[in-house]
Amino acid sequence: MRLGDNEKKNSYFQRKYLSILARRGRKKAVIAVPYKMIIAVYHVLKDRVAYREPLPMINEQGTKKLIAKHLAKLKELGHPLEFN
Repeated sequence: MRLGDNEKKNSYFQRKYLSILARRGRKKAVIAVPYKMIIAVYHVLKDRVAYREPLPMINEQGTKKLIAKHLAKLKELGHPLEFN
């Protein structure tokens, strides 16, 4: 098993690892994800509740900005598209 591998696909910790990996690099991601796990375990034990995986956050405003940016770039390249 390699560092960053996970049995469950698209888990919170896998998404976190890939996010940090893209922004900060492998070494930071390898340290940051277990830190997040420790925090989760602490809260589970402290509050005596079952672990519930956080849902993925969908940033609609960021997505709309990204779509507008790509449409502007396509228009600039001579491929105007309409998107509603």
